[in-house]
Amino acid sequence: VLADYPWQQVILGLGMGERLSVSQEVKTIMRDTGTAHLMAISGLHISLLGMGFYRLLRKCFLPIWVCCGAGVGMLLLYGKMVGVGSSVFRACGMCMILLFAQLLGRSYDLLTAMAVTALLLVLQKPDSVQQAGFLLSYGAVLGLTLFLPVFQTETEYRIQKILQEKLLPGIGILLVTLPVQLWFFYELPVYAMLLNLLVIPLMSVLLPVAIFAYLLRFPLLLQIPEYILTFYRWLCIKAEGLPGSIQIFGRPRIWQMIVYYLLLFFSLVLLYHSKNRNKQEKQREKQQENSLKSRFLKIQKSMQETLKKW
Repeated sequence: VLADYPWQQVILGLGMGERLSVSQEVKTIMRDTGTAHLMAISGLHISLLGMGFYRLLRKCFLPIWVCCGAGVGMLLLYGKMVGVGSSVFRACGMCMILLFAQLLGRSYDLLTAMAVTALLLVLQKPDSVQQAGFLLSYGAVLGLTLFLPVFQTETEYRIQKILQEKLLPGIGILLVTLPVQLWFFYELPVYAMLLNLLVIPLMSVLLPVAIFAYLLRFPLLLQIPEYILTFYRWLCIKAEGLPGSIQIFGRPRIWQMIVYYLLLFFSLVLLYHSKNRNKQEKQREKQQENSLKSRFLKIQKSMQETLKKW
């Protein structure tokens, strides 16, 4: 299916996690621009397959236990096909817990699911805690979980809501995984977050099209990934040519990483408590305002009744 397409190796890498056949030029561009994580099987792949298949079956009015079982089966087959690395194990495990929660009618907690999969993986492979894939994969989820509740605010403006949805996850992931990136790779792509804002939304189109075109043997669909990847390569080359695109910091020391994470943790705690305090004050002001309104309405009603009597 992919034989006649110049981007066949990258499409296989994005859809199936097959990175061995990707050219060294593409690998270098992705590493230097901070987008190499797109080649790893992540929650985006798993959610498209597992939860997408589950929702499709639910729309066919099948029993929920059949839909959940089929979704779990799809995840197991896909994990077996691409290889069960740290990111695949985490994403598949968390998605399975979500499906079981749907089946049992229970609420899904992201931190609990992440902790369960991390514990199972460490029990199976104790040395995985020293691997970059494990630390970056769980650090990314932790960054999403910790930063969104603290910085996301309710707003009526659509532009502000879109900016929060696009910027906050990237900032949270970057701040949590920054020491890990420096520990293993010694350098930091400066424009990576801005580039990911443009690239990641395109992946939500590219991945399902590439996967289903491969599974259904429908090569015409692969024209869409071809155009997207050509644009993506152009963006990466332009970002790589910008001044100061890569900053080399070297490997941080252990005590520096500990101080960094302690400062980050206490900053988040203070911001979270400050946000809750402001929220409680607004609720209190709203309750007082409602109480004053109700008293005013009662006085107005009593005055109207008095006037009627006169």
